[in-house]
Amino acid sequence: MIQQKINNKVYVNNSTEFIQDIELMVANCEQYNGKRSILGRLANRLLLYFKDC
Repeated sequence: MIQQKINNKVYVNNSTEFIQDIELMVANCEQYNGKRSILGRLANRLLLYFKDC
């Protein structure tokens, strides 16, 4: 989904939607894998990186 939106330039004028999609991806990862799993922790670090930029 995110890759398709990047390819279709959906995020060009809408960075808020990009951040929302990243947040949803992280939430899904944490729910499926657990917040304390390696994937959950990596997803959370990715989210922190995006919010820091």
